[in-house]
Amino acid sequence: MDLIVNSLYSNKEVFLRELIRQALGYDFDHDDYHSFVHGRVSYEYLKPDLVLRSLLHSPPVRKVIFSNANEAHVAEVLHRHGLEDYFDDVICLSL
Repeated sequence: MDLIVNSLYSNKEVFLRELIRQALGYDFDHDDYHSFVHGRVSYEYLKPDLVLRSLLHSPPVRKVIFSNANEAHVAEVLHRHGLEDYFDDVICLSL
């Protein structure tokens, strides 16, 4: 039993998926959820930001995005801002 409990808590994706399944009482399609939520977002107001690009370019440190959105949404936002090449990694909550 300890092995099962420890494996659930050490693997965040399994833990979160199980937590949500139990809280809702059923399984649901996470990709469908993200497409529903982010499919309603209007990206038209997101424009390239030269000041932000300059700020991100200046410090020589590794830059990582942590997001609770899916990768498609993060990629679209980065694209609209013209920031696709300014981050070393993107870590998304993938349930």
